Amino acid sequence: MEKLKEQHRRFLAWQKRPYQVAALSDEEHECPTCGTRYHGNYCPRCGQSSKIGRYSLKKAFLLFLDVWGLGNRGMFRTLRDLLLRPGYMIFDYLSGMQMAYFPPFKLLFLLVALSLLIDSGFNIKGEDRA
Repeated sequence: MEKLKEQHRRFLAWQKRPYQVAALSDEEHECPTCGTRYHGNYCPRCGQSSKIGRYSLKKAFLLFLDVWGLGNRGMFRTLRDLLLRPGYMIFDYLSGMQMAYFPPFKLLFLLVALSLLIDSGFNIKGEDRA
């Protein structure tokens, strides 16, 4: 029972904590794209990340989602926070933390389109179901 109470207490503390932004890197980097020397996590000239790692299946999947407009600006973080900490997430967004979350109207239109697809029953053959 104590373990459950401790997990509940940690969950409530997590709900109240706003989105955490990664700290800036103090190292000097040279951008492989444009050659600019800079400090920080991204090149100020072209936006290239300073962390260039191996190409993985996860990166390929995120790039695939980005093509459809789903991988950018934390759509999954937005959905998770709307389900698990809705009031705090909305307060964070309205307080100015808009880059951490997916744009709300774009999310609304995507969810409406998805619900229409599901409601139509994925009628791919175009059969009349009347």
